Amino acid sequence: MSRKGRPALASLLEPRSVAVVGASARPGSFGDQLVGQLLAGGYRGTVHLVNPRYREVAGRPCHPSLADLPGPVDLAVLAVPDAALEAQLTAAAEAGAPGGGDLRQLRRSPDPGRAAPKHRPGGGDGGLRRQRHGILQP
Repeated sequence: MSRKGRPALASLLEPRSVAVVGASARPGSFGDQLVGQLLAGGYRGTVHLVNPRYREVAGRPCHPSLADLPGPVDLAVLAVPDAALEAQLTAAAEAGAPGGGDLRQLRRSPDPGRAAPKHRPGGGDGGLRRQRHGILQP
């Protein structure tokens, strides 16, 4: 069991709140794609955007760090470079996020003229899809 009597995996598979660390307003970037997919996918929980470079992304407030969020986070989704990954995982743990994910393997090609590969969760993919909850679009 984790926070408030919820099963430990519920925070990962059915999060009530998601933070996108590395959210970006730069078109085609992975942080931009993650934010767009999460918002367009019908996720009904709270979405927090995190990136010290922006005050706003996709018309929503963007916070400088996980520690600056106004509320708790069940799932921290990381869209950061390799060099920042360990620090952001630590920050997620320190912020009390029971779930975290590095979904960089699910990047799509920013070139609309080039077909993006189909990603299906499975061994070695690192993918996560919870369509019912609108967490990630294929």
